[in-house]
Amino acid sequence: MSKNVLERYQSVINGDLSAQLISPVTNIKYLDNLLIELVCTGSPNGTFYVEFSADYNQDLNQNTLNPGTWVPLDFGTQTPTITAATDIMLDLNQMPAPYVRVRWVPVSGTGVLNMWITAKGI
Repeated sequence: MSKNVLERYQSVINGDLSAQLISPVTNIKYLDNLLIELVCTGSPNGTFYVEFSADYNQDLNQNTLNPGTWVPLDFGTQTPTITAATDIMLDLNQMPAPYVRVRWVPVSGTGVLNMWITAKGI
């Protein structure tokens, strides 16, 4: 029996960190463990939010049927806030929601984001 896997792929390519940025939605149904890698260059200053949705819906051609309600994961005091170029690795286990995306909210500065995502079932 094989595991469900989402092979590593680049979700954001050269995203502009001087403005709000929302990654494409990733379907993580049937997957339990999620890894998100954020590579930031330049001099960005802002906060990342990992958001999940249970009511987002798309058809087989990836057309959005319902934009969904997006709720950020509560990282407590560890919310990924950055004030300089950095690499962030988010290891998220047993995520029950079927859809995920990452949102960047800038305070100031400029920079570029490249984001990779992968996941697997237990």
